[in-house]
Amino acid sequence: MADQPLNLSTTLGALVIGVLVSIFLFGVVTLQTFTYYKKFPDDRWLLKTFVGVTWVLELIHAIVITHTIYYYSVIRYGDRRAVLELTTAGDIAVFMTAIIGPAVQGFYAHRIYILSSHWIIPAIVWLLCFLRFMSTLTLGAITRGTLDTLASQHEWQWLFVTTLVLSASTDVLITASLCYYLWPHRGATFRRTKTIIDKLILWTIETGLVTSCGTTIQLILFFVAEDYIWMALYLISTRCMFLCG
Repeated sequence: MADQPLNLSTTLGALVIGVLVSIFLFGVVTLQTFTYYKKFPDDRWLLKTFVGVTWVLELIHAIVITHTIYYYSVIRYGDRRAVLELTTAGDIAVFMTAIIGPAVQGFYAHRIYILSSHWIIPAIVWLLCFLRFMSTLTLGAITRGTLDTLASQHEWQWLFVTTLVLSASTDVLITASLCYYLWPHRGATFRRTKTIIDKLILWTIETGLVTSCGTTIQLILFFVAEDYIWMALYLISTRCMFLCG
């Protein structure tokens, strides 16, 4: 990679756009969190703690990715190859992503258990969440302090792909399971109840499509080009996980 020209439009430019969109979505996340606490003050303290802790993790993620872009575009201004380095803030961002995604998916697994009263599918989802957590942490460890992330993407391609596949497959399993267990409730006597169930099924499909299709697009972009466009979507998907939760 060292002797190849670096396209800043598809590396630094892609990251700038990804960070801007991610920060905008963090504002939406903050509003959503505020609305939740205002409308549901009597929810269980465990659920309220989960929402609060997840928001704090999102805040940390927003801060470190902003610092990363500042480092590339201001502190290392003029150094075209600085964008290939993974900074300490970037390491922290990877760690936050490793926690946020599996945590939200694990919360969905709990919803599946409440609906089904069976442990099998939730256990599978939790296992996939754990594998995703470990694979993301491993990625963070092996790329920590690297001077050429594009080379690392090529060298550890199988691990990058595994992490993205785990994320997408977990989303698909969650969506299919929620729809499967919600569908029998459509036979409710009251029309209002049936309407609510229909809306829940539609919402489940929509949110599942957003996250799983987003990850699928990341996989495609990861394979077709050696740049950071897929990573820009990855920054955005971290925020979408919370918004769809």
